[in-house]
Amino acid sequence: MKRVVLSILSLVLLSGCVTQTSQQATGTMVGMQLGSVVGRAVGFTTGNSWRSVATGTAVGAVAGAMIGNTVNAPKKTLSEGSSTPSSAKKSKQDRRREQMLQAIDEASQQSDVAVGKIQFLPAKGDNTLYEGECAKLSFDIINNSDRTIATVDPLVVCSNRNIEISPMKRIEKLLPGEVVRYTVSIVAKKLRSGTASFIVKLSIDGGEYKVMRIDKIATEK
Repeated sequence: MKRVVLSILSLVLLSGCVTQTSQQATGTMVGMQLGSVVGRAVGFTTGNSWRSVATGTAVGAVAGAMIGNTVNAPKKTLSEGSSTPSSAKKSKQDRRREQMLQAIDEASQQSDVAVGKIQFLPAKGDNTLYEGECAKLSFDIINNSDRTIATVDPLVVCSNRNIEISPMKRIEKLLPGEVVRYTVSIVAKKLRSGTASFIVKLSIDGGEYKVMRIDKIATEK
């Protein structure tokens, strides 16, 4: 009986792959020990003979070893080059962002007053906003209509609260076809490496603010 148990256990340890991880080996041994205890108890209940106890112990040990080996087997990983759920989700978010930006741009161009040629002007000239840096953000405000706009109130907000933007000034009397270059100063007191989004809104003749353009820049600590 002892030889049979050892033979079966050797097959369990060798099944699936040639070598085991340390976690698998530990799980196999613990499973074997627990299984042998349970099997021995079952052997006592089914028969009082030494053979019944030995058989129960052997079967329990083998079953426990198999369970321990299976539970602690390494999990399958995605093959190289395959798409992960996170990358697929990110790709979907990027497409939605592009569609949203395109819709905002089209709505801006069709409105009486549009925003165009948004430009980030960093102090260091490498198109990145650094911590402690004072830079500028400029854009065109265009009157697409054939009438004079009495007032235009620009508003620039940033997704990063640590980036401060200079106060906005009202534009008085925007003539038909007139283009005004508007510039705000931005200061980054505290930054992390990443990106920041700037949203340009306009209020025409005292109306509600509408999103006209969104621009994203790189940030560096």
